[in-house]
Amino acid sequence: MKRILFFIGMLLSISTLSAQKKVTVTEGSRGIDEVFVHAKFADDIEIKQWNKKEITVEATVNLNDNEHNEYFSLEADQIGGTYTVKSDYGDFFKKYNRWKGKSNDDDCHCNYTMDIQYVIYVPKNMSLLVKSISGNAMIESYIGDLEIDFVSGDIDVKKHSDKMRLKTVSGDIDVVITSATFDASTFTGGIYSDLEIDFERSKKRNSGNDIRAKVNGGKADLHLKTVSGDIFLRKSS
Repeated sequence: MKRILFFIGMLLSISTLSAQKKVTVTEGSRGIDEVFVHAKFADDIEIKQWNKKEITVEATVNLNDNEHNEYFSLEADQIGGTYTVKSDYGDFFKKYNRWKGKSNDDDCHCNYTMDIQYVIYVPKNMSLLVKSISGNAMIESYIGDLEIDFVSGDIDVKKHSDKMRLKTVSGDIDVVITSATFDASTFTGGIYSDLEIDFERSKKRNSGNDIRAKVNGGKADLHLKTVSGDIFLRKSS
């Protein structure tokens, strides 16, 4: 009996996974100097670099237990040397408000659920800007200019090697540093590090901290800012 129930559970899991919507946009990188990805809402955003001369943005979508995935799309456009990819939800939010108003209707979709995972692939030495209202960013390493601007979400960089601007209003920033000149500020959190730091400026406010410093000669630029969160500066292993 247990085996039968386990098998049924596996089938249900596979069915749920297969019902998720996967949306992909791809563009050749020739003539493109910078990429802007506006993922309005997200759970996780993974940023990767590869040897292909292509830019690819993948989104795996689950809206209201996969009932309304058809409302989601990615819109891509190129103006000059800038390639822009934006998430679009069509009439989803408008219809959600209408569904929510039908509190006595058995078909009311009053429990709003959203699960969206992004993977962004760009060539090396490409400038990239990623914005989101919500989402956690994960970057193994990045060669080129990278800017992340979140309202709510954590930013995790396993290896810093080039110019980065990392900002989140509500969330933590965690970066492994080899050599950088950096400024880091947080309003309600703290700044923690196991690095040997050459301080140019260090200010402890009533709330938060503000630091400008160098690590190992300060070869790369790094700018870190969070309002409500902590900043972790880690030594490369």
